[in-house]
Amino acid sequence: MRIVILDNVYSPAEDSWQTAELLSWIVGNYVSNEEPRVIDVGSGTGVLALTALLSAMNKGRVAWIIAIDHDRSAAINTRINLANNGLYQYADVVSMNVLDAIRGGVRIDVIVSNPPYLPGSWDEDWRIFGGPDGNNVTRQLITHACGGNAS
Repeated sequence: MRIVILDNVYSPAEDSWQTAELLSWIVGNYVSNEEPRVIDVGSGTGVLALTALLSAMNKGRVAWIIAIDHDRSAAINTRINLANNGLYQYADVVSMNVLDAIRGGVRIDVIVSNPPYLPGSWDEDWRIFGGPDGNNVTRQLITHACGGNAS
């Protein structure tokens, strides 16, 4: 996997690679006659989207990927890394907030994210601070994913 990291895009850290390792196992062990459908929320450099695609391909499959980031630079960075790895045609990359544009009833097998989780102000650094409690972004993602209220 070749990764380019643009300025102002979160550089994959240990937690990113741990998430990628788990995702690789999940996609690699996916049991169905259909391709796995994966959404990467907060795609950043695209490491998780790339991991899902490569894991599926290692099993002779293709995955259906949507990579989402609210930051336009991160979405561009994801596109660059997909293209540099010859995988751009297998993923859709969009810039939006969490899962706002994903309609209900769409079959999604895996939602993966390595959201910012440290307590702190988004104004200080939205790439690492997940709001005053640290879990605000995670709660928003769960609320959207479950279609309800994550308290």
